[in-house]
Amino acid sequence: MRFRLTLSNFVVLVISSLMLINTLMTAEDSIASVPGKIEAVTVYSDRALVRRSQSIKLSGTQSTVRFVELPASLIPDTIRASATGVTIASISVRPSNQMEDSILEEHPLKKRIEDLNRSIRAEGDRQANYREQLKTLNSFAHLTTTQTDREMRGNAIQVNGWMEAMKYMEDRRMDYLQKIQGSELKITELQKAQKIASEQFARIANARRRSPVDVELVCQGKPGATGALHLDYMVSGVSWKGIYDLHGKSEGGDFRLESIATVRQKTGEDWSDVQVTLSTARPSLAIAPPTIKPWRVSPGSLSMNDQKPTDALAGDEEATGKVTDSDHSSTDVAEVSTFTVQLPGLESIPSDNSDHRVTMQTATINGVVSHVAIPSKTTFVFLKGKFKNTSSMPLLWNTANVYLDGGFVGTTSPGSKASVGEDFEMYLGPDQRMQVKRTLLNGEIAGSGIISQSVEIHNQWQIEISNYTKKSREVLILDQFPVSADPRISTKFLGSSRGDVKADAKGILAWTVTVAAGQTQKFDFSYNLSLPREFWTSFEKAEEIKQEKQREYAPNAEPAAPTKEKKMYNLERMLMH
Repeated sequence: MRFRLTLSNFVVLVISSLMLINTLMTAEDSIASVPGKIEAVTVYSDRALVRRSQSIKLSGTQSTVRFVELPASLIPDTIRASATGVTIASISVRPSNQMEDSILEEHPLKKRIEDLNRSIRAEGDRQANYREQLKTLNSFAHLTTTQTDREMRGNAIQVNGWMEAMKYMEDRRMDYLQKIQGSELKITELQKAQKIASEQFARIANARRRSPVDVELVCQGKPGATGALHLDYMVSGVSWKGIYDLHGKSEGGDFRLESIATVRQKTGEDWSDVQVTLSTARPSLAIAPPTIKPWRVSPGSLSMNDQKPTDALAGDEEATGKVTDSDHSSTDVAEVSTFTVQLPGLESIPSDNSDHRVTMQTATINGVVSHVAIPSKTTFVFLKGKFKNTSSMPLLWNTANVYLDGGFVGTTSPGSKASVGEDFEMYLGPDQRMQVKRTLLNGEIAGSGIISQSVEIHNQWQIEISNYTKKSREVLILDQFPVSADPRISTKFLGSSRGDVKADAKGILAWTVTVAAGQTQKFDFSYNLSLPREFWTSFEKAEEIKQEKQREYAPNAEPAAPTKEKKMYNLERMLMH
């Protein structure tokens, strides 16, 4: 059967084609492209969960909504959608139509850059005009010189006229040179301002880079039904930390604790008037426990392959108020609770990677202040506060700024987090009204001769604690004596003039001393160390080398005068070398 294209058939075909095109265009037009409103953001340590919402009203039984202008930092695998009032039939990720950002087009920085560029071009044209006028002036000067030369040969020179012409030329030349110099300086300043504005605009434009995909939702429901669509997705380029300001008195009592959060983001989208929730959860970490590996030992090692060496010196935690990573096992990290804090109001955080500070809460907490001294490390006596978190939110410690008696003391890192109702401790800086001193009273050595097989060193130390305040103070004093890690070396704590000393297996010594107002207390303690003679010989050689190097650095120094005092051996200084 052969089809004959008559005029009537052609008209029908055209009409059908137009109707099909109209149907396709209508279907395409029914896709509503919306950016959505960012309503809520949950900020984690290295990313954020963003929720965009869009109200919808169905014209028929089905509508399609496309969320556009999504940020470049969007993680596509995390896209999720939900709805209220309507049903989501499907969700699709589509390539986006990259369009010029209207916000960037109208941004004040872009206009400033354009104004600066115009000013630079105008100033360049003005400078070129000055240079052309200077060339013209130089041509006039050449003509004046030629005229003067002819007058001199004809013995008809007019001195006054010649001098006036020279003065005029010189004044005009200096005027143009000053204008050119001023123009060059102005161009340099304009170029610096243009560079700064361009760098700022580049950072903003980079932060507002768009995602190459849009999210398309097909919604169904009764004709005329209304509802809301919610699009959730993760973005990178976000971080936050907690900062705390602690205000109080060195005598203790009520302290004012201000909890502050600093949030920064460069996700590519500005958060305007959104509900922000801060979380200590770390989605980037594995959610399954680590695998236990075989623990194989060898004659030279009893440690696991991945075990880190521990710090050989105990007591540093008390001295600094910090805990090193090696002090925690892997289970410590896993058992830290996850805290979530919702900020009280709506926040606006632009995508400019700058710190946005917001006060989470101000609370009054009670603190009991004590004193701690570690004379082997420092002559300062430190204040240490013991508190209970009576605020309504956990303390997500990062840094804490301490203010005592109206003055700034310093910044500390308290370490572990404090839940609501949990006790915590924090060092509050040195108390300048107290001082501690440590002096070597005796450093005897026995058995250093050639026949002896071992050498024994005895050290006696005196601790002096002074209280210059107007009331009695109780001070915890910490010190230490050596503990052997080699079977060929033995150590022994010989005792203290105070009977209340506490010593542990790590060699840490602790005294609780009460010092009256304006008084000084002294006490001493002793220990010894026995080691093979060859060890002592190596110590002596090291000491000789050290003294020789000191003489090389100061060859003109006069030799030390001989002394009749008995030489004392500082065991701690020897072992440190």
